[in-house]
Amino acid sequence: MSESARDLLVRGVAAGKAGEAKEARFFLEWVLRSEPSADQRTEACLWLSDLSESAAEKRSWLEEVLAYQPSEARARRKLALLSGGLRPEEVVNPDSLPEPGVESDKPPLLQVDCPACGAVLLALAGVPQLGCAYCGAVINVEAAGKRLRSTKPSRLRRRGSGKQPEPGGAATGLAVELARLRGHRPPAASLNIACRGCGAAFIVPPDRPSLHCPYCHAVHVVDTSDTASQMAPDYLLPAQIDRDAALAELSRWGKEDRIDTTQVELDGFYLPFWAFEIGGEITAREIREDPDREGSLIAQVDRLPLRLSLCVPATSRHPELLAEIAQATPADSAVPFEPLLLAGWLAETYQIPLSQAAIHARGEAIGQMRSLSSGWFRGRPSYDTSGVVIEDFRLLLIPLWLGQLGAESGGGPVCVHGITGRVYTE
Repeated sequence: MSESARDLLVRGVAAGKAGEAKEARFFLEWVLRSEPSADQRTEACLWLSDLSESAAEKRSWLEEVLAYQPSEARARRKLALLSGGLRPEEVVNPDSLPEPGVESDKPPLLQVDCPACGAVLLALAGVPQLGCAYCGAVINVEAAGKRLRSTKPSRLRRRGSGKQPEPGGAATGLAVELARLRGHRPPAASLNIACRGCGAAFIVPPDRPSLHCPYCHAVHVVDTSDTASQMAPDYLLPAQIDRDAALAELSRWGKEDRIDTTQVELDGFYLPFWAFEIGGEITAREIREDPDREGSLIAQVDRLPLRLSLCVPATSRHPELLAEIAQATPADSAVPFEPLLLAGWLAETYQIPLSQAAIHARGEAIGQMRSLSSGWFRGRPSYDTSGVVIEDFRLLLIPLWLGQLGAESGGGPVCVHGITGRVYTE
């Protein structure tokens, strides 16, 4: 670390805070000529960007920061403000968050009375059938449903549907999303209750009197004093396969693989997954001979654009099983979450935090690119992945029917996807 650079930086920052722009620029530019450390260079460039009067000059200093530290959050947010990817009114002060308001944009809901047991459920308009979580009966939603409200639902944003990012993903990313209000969502008070048998935690739908754990089958009465606060899911994929259909798919699968599934009992519930939009680029720097000047070398940078949608489990149970399910789930029918949409099903709360899941998803995206573009990586001893960024994230609930195979069939968990009907087992 350069002591002279540190002293110059202190003087430059002090002058900038005092409103002496000319003096501040003098010291800050001197910092960049004094062999500064990476942090000193970053601070100097950020201050020079703030002191610049033209947008082009501001952008130039911010891109200088990102050239050395592609994940620098402050530079990404400032660049997003310049490019319009982030509006000033969207930036919130995490120490002074506004009071939560009432959402006006709700998905279209139908009230459905189960003809078998009389349970009152909620379903989504357009979903043809609903499996009652209480008795397992199949309900014709359109015939039995009574419309409660009808407003246009906001769908889960898919890649390519929004504004295109700046080169290298600079105008978007996790750092930009965390500057908005949804990056500081306070935990929502809901019936988040832990099973007393195995410790699994679930979001319990309104008016559900008891909890029947799909993992250990323990049962206990729901007590509102058990209510805890946790960040609520963003989206939910409504179940489209009821218990009877799930058992039929399981029986068909068992016959094909000669596995006895007649004694398997299935419990339907929602499992949490983190859905990510990942973008940016992977770069490789190569030194080659200059064809125009004999004996001279030139540095060339080869870029591989990356843009993927990935889903990773947000629970640590059955990691291999859920990892396969995550990559085979169509998310186009996702709707904004609200507890009433659970229609009597339990929903497991997330155990894996966003930061940990984002690191895993980023590594998986790079691994997929190595498989999809193996020719680009072939023969390259090294490459730079610092330009790969998380552009968007959502906490998503996916419906599954979970059961346990008998000992004579090898044991272990087996589940039927609540949307596709596909059977998965370890």
